[in-house]
Amino acid sequence: MSRSETDEQQHHRGLQDTQALKDLMAEVDKMATDLGDALLHEQPKSEKDAIDHEEQWHTALQQAMGRSPDPMNDWEVPINSSLPRKKDDFQKKIDNHLSIALRQIAFVSHLNQNWIPKIYENINEDNRRQLMLRDEYTKIAKSFACAYQHATAWRMLKDFRDNSPAARQEKANQAKQEIKDEKEVMLRALIKGALSKHRPSGGWERYDLAAPVIASVLHPLIQEYSLPLPDDIDLLSEKIRKLIFTEPRLRKIYNENGIQPVPEPHKMRKVNFTFR
Repeated sequence: MSRSETDEQQHHRGLQDTQALKDLMAEVDKMATDLGDALLHEQPKSEKDAIDHEEQWHTALQQAMGRSPDPMNDWEVPINSSLPRKKDDFQKKIDNHLSIALRQIAFVSHLNQNWIPKIYENINEDNRRQLMLRDEYTKIAKSFACAYQHATAWRMLKDFRDNSPAARQEKANQAKQEIKDEKEVMLRALIKGALSKHRPSGGWERYDLAAPVIASVLHPLIQEYSLPLPDDIDLLSEKIRKLIFTEPRLRKIYNENGIQPVPEPHKMRKVNFTFR
C-alpha cells in the first residue's frame, strides 16, 4: 500500500470519527434539552407558568454564554445529602440545584450550537482544531453529567419537601437509580448511533457478536476525547453487551438492525421449599 493510500485511509477514518462525534454530541444536546424542558415543566404550575419557564431558560442561556457565573465553576459544587434545618435555607438549596442544572444544559447547547461550529469554520490547522475540539467535547461531557446530577438532586429534595414519607422513599430510590443511570447515558447514546450506522450488510448476526465490533468503533473516540466511559476495550465490550440485552430502547434498535432478535431476559421463578 502506497503512502498516499495510507494517508487517504487515515483521512477517511478521521472524517468518520469526526462525524461520529458530531452525531454523539447532537444526541447529547437533544437529551440535555429534553431534560431542561422536563425540569421546567416539573415545577408546580401554581408557582411557574410558560412565561416563567421562558425567563428561566433565557437567564440560564445568558449565564452560559456570558460565563457569569462561569458554568465550569458549577462542576466543583458538591452534591451532598445533608438537609438544612431552616426552611429558607432548604428552599435555597433546592433552587440552586435547579439553577445549576439549567445553566449546564444551556452551556451544552451553547457549545454545541454556537462554539464548536466556529472552530470548524475558523480553525484550518488539523492538530490545533483537534485539540480545541477535544477540549470542548470534554466540557460538554462534564456539563451534561453535572446537569443530570443536579437535576436528580433537585427532584429528590423537591419531592422530600412536598411528599409523604412513603412517596419520599420511593422517589429517593428512583433518584439513586437515576444517578447510577447517569453514568451510562452517554454510552447508551453512542451505542444507539453505532447500531444503525455501523450495521453490517445483511444486519447484525447476534447481539453478543455486535458488542465487540461496536466497542472497537467507540474505543478510539473514548481515548481520543477522554470521554467518561470505560477505557478498557474488553470491559467496554461487556458493558455494551449488557446494555443491549437489558435496555429496552437499545434492544428495539438492535432488533431493527439484526438478523436474530435479542433473546428476552428470563425472570427467576421463586420456588418455595417445604421441609418435613
